[in-house]
Amino acid sequence: MRTVLASRRPDPVDVVLALLATGLAVADHTGPLAGYAVAGVTAAPLVLRLHAPVGTALVVAGATAAYGLLGYGDLPCGGIGLLVGVFTVASLRPPRTAATLFPVAVAGLVAGSPHAVVWPDLVDGVLALFGAWVLGAGTRYRGPERVSRARAARDLRDVLAHHLSVISVQAGLAQYTVDRDPATARSAVEAVGDCGRQALAELRGLLDVLCDTAGAEPDRAPQPGLGELADLVDRTRAAGLSVAVAVTGQVRPLPPGLDLCAYRMVQETLAGALETARTGAARVGLHYGRRTLTVVVTDTGTARRAYPAPSTRERARLYGGVLTAGPAEEGGCTVVLRLPMGGR
Repeated sequence: MRTVLASRRPDPVDVVLALLATGLAVADHTGPLAGYAVAGVTAAPLVLRLHAPVGTALVVAGATAAYGLLGYGDLPCGGIGLLVGVFTVASLRPPRTAATLFPVAVAGLVAGSPHAVVWPDLVDGVLALFGAWVLGAGTRYRGPERVSRARAARDLRDVLAHHLSVISVQAGLAQYTVDRDPATARSAVEAVGDCGRQALAELRGLLDVLCDTAGAEPDRAPQPGLGELADLVDRTRAAGLSVAVAVTGQVRPLPPGLDLCAYRMVQETLAGALETARTGAARVGLHYGRRTLTVVVTDTGTARRAYPAPSTRERARLYGGVLTAGPAEEGGCTVVLRLPMGGR
């Protein structure tokens, strides 16, 4: 219940916006006392604009029209509430909804401007509303691009954390054994090269997303998944951490997003084990249930903290999953990811 209520709390920015807009609207009114209340309603609902954008815009448009029709004067504070309402609907709701609301907003503008009998005044007002609608629509269309870049940035962090951990350990091993055990040093150097090439292959596609090269079709390498788990485990073992893998249930293909989510969780947890655990080993368990994939990674070393970063938890929530982490019974820590097999 607390989570539901928290999700419905107004955004602090919207609270400040509504207070400022309401204050300006009320200060702009001169006339009967009832007009102050109507002027306030032309802006106060903005506090709920993210939770109910269409309802907020309709209330603001109605109050704006009522302000003019009741003879209180022209738009209070230039109709700032109406402009913000139109912008919000255009940025958060489908184009058809925004296009349907726009004539309603124009009607509220015209009704709320009884003294604007000169056409240029009304045209300026309609153009301002149209500008707010266009800006909101542009924000909506840029939204998926921002989400894609944010996901690529999270993946970039995970890739770097894992591969740099492996490279650091192997480089240290090579430096330590170069004189006394050249064969081991040579093997460590080869592992550094293999890990570097794997990192470059993954980073190339992620950087294409972040750079957004105009006019070019990015050459993105396939995203990793649990099919590459064996390679990940081999690299981790080569870096000095013993890893055991157990798979139970009926193994079956996963949607690409879920596959990547599970892989990144294992990758990041093993990278954390490499960074903090001086002794011990790690265990990776995959259980393919009827409706749920459960991924369990246990580090039995000296580490006591939970490794997953907020990006990993966010990725799990994106696909309807649950990520938990805590101390393991035998020492170290355990990270558990549960993902619905159907995705979200």
